[in-house]
Amino acid sequence: MKKLDPSASAVDNTKHAAERAPRLDLHTVPTRASRAQQPPTMAAGPRSLLTDTRRHIYNLPEAPTYRPTEEEFRDPMQYIARIRPEAERYGICKIVPPEHWQPGFHIDTEELNRMEGSTRANLNYLQQLYRFHRQMGTPVRHVPQLNKRPVDLYRLRKEVMERGGFDEVCRNKQWAAIGRTLQVDGKTCTSLSNSLKSYYLKIIAPHEAYLEELNRQTA
Repeated sequence: MKKLDPSASAVDNTKHAAERAPRLDLHTVPTRASRAQQPPTMAAGPRSLLTDTRRHIYNLPEAPTYRPTEEEFRDPMQYIARIRPEAERYGICKIVPPEHWQPGFHIDTEELNRMEGSTRANLNYLQQLYRFHRQMGTPVRHVPQLNKRPVDLYRLRKEVMERGGFDEVCRNKQWAAIGRTLQVDGKTCTSLSNSLKSYYLKIIAPHEAYLEELNRQTA
């Protein structure tokens, strides 16, 4: 068996160490200390611009950061128009509004999240529903409609379940109420109750029965 030469191994290790990549240059990464040492914002005519001359990879310059005063930012769109000739040369810029500035219009992000979640749940349900019917050999070839408007099958199922299920809705004659919830005008659709009941029995009910049987088998 051939013996290894320790000195040769040491040489190899030294060689690999020399071939390692250089240490990362982190001098452009902002820190608390570097932020504290930044010069104050410079006012230049109708705008306030803090120019950073640091260079990044491929010699890309730092995008300008604008810090307008409350007076300058009284009309945000007018301020943006003022800085546009200079800022558009960088392709991007950052505007830091005054500390106490409040936009006249804002979007309720929580409501958007709720809407997005509801839409995602609706799409997931419809995908499962249509896939089930394709596998059963009864594909839904046309979206059910009432008054030339598509019926929201996800909401239809939800409304029926919230009222205790199909039998309870029939017993309490709640189909018309469900139609109004789905914003279907019963005055122009005389067969509203029968149509909703038919869509539920033909499209939704078989899938519900399949899910119930699946739950029983896996319980």
